[in-house]
Amino acid sequence: MGISLLGRRLPALLIALAAVFALVTPAASVAAPADTAAAAAAVEPAVVQITTKIDYQQAIGTGTGTVIDPGGSGQVVVGESTVGLGNARGVGAPLTHETGPVTALNRTVNAEDSLTGSSEEVNGLIEVAADVRPGDSGGPLVNSAGQVIGVVTAATVTFQMGPGGKGFAIPINDAMAGAGQIRSGAASPSVHIGQPALLGVGVSTQARREAGIIVRDVMRGGPADQAGIAIGDVITVLDGTSVDSATTLTYVLDRHYPGDVVDLTWVDRSGQQRSGKAALVSGP
Repeated sequence: MGISLLGRRLPALLIALAAVFALVTPAASVAAPADTAAAAAAVEPAVVQITTKIDYQQAIGTGTGTVIDPGGSGQVVVGESTVGLGNARGVGAPLTHETGPVTALNRTVNAEDSLTGSSEEVNGLIEVAADVRPGDSGGPLVNSAGQVIGVVTAATVTFQMGPGGKGFAIPINDAMAGAGQIRSGAASPSVHIGQPALLGVGVSTQARREAGIIVRDVMRGGPADQAGIAIGDVITVLDGTSVDSATTLTYVLDRHYPGDVVDLTWVDRSGQQRSGKAALVSGP
């Protein structure tokens, strides 16, 4: 069963900088089912619907934002009722209310970004039996008291066309720590502050025996195109780092900003090794 990150950089920022916080010892809840509709209504005014347009691909991405304050709750108990609010239906539509109990704490999953193909191991997550969907990422996971206990970030792939899936959320204490770092403007290997940089390629996520990743799409007039990279080429090195996956490519680009010039090495479709430079541009 695969796990999918439900959005790209905004929620992924919080994923990557999550620290380990001590949560209560997992214990079965004996509380009666809660009124999750009332809990959702208490938080809904603080939820923001986000739409991202990627002009060169004519693609639309959706996500969710939450206005947070120190009154988010770090107390989570296995079995307690929750509701996740999100933007899976898109801006202009009512927020989704994905309900389900907490089924596990401190979960570790290997999650894949459905947009870039990059993947990463994510630790310390809250698992809920709720049909969280793409577009819900960044939304609040709320307990029966109307307190935010987590930030939705990933889900099982198999349930996206039907019920019975699992959702995963970053504990609110971890998210608050990340938000504090973002507010301070302190960039790190796991936190990118400011406009993302774009190379202008889409790459294959299929594993290869040889080094490098196959280019499956090139943005016309973009940095990679101007450097001479074409569909079917294999990128092997970016900015001095050997590229062995879409994840590595994403992480290297996250260290850079628009205007940075990076060195590229690739193998073209005739088998010849080539090199060049690319001036990165603003990403979506």
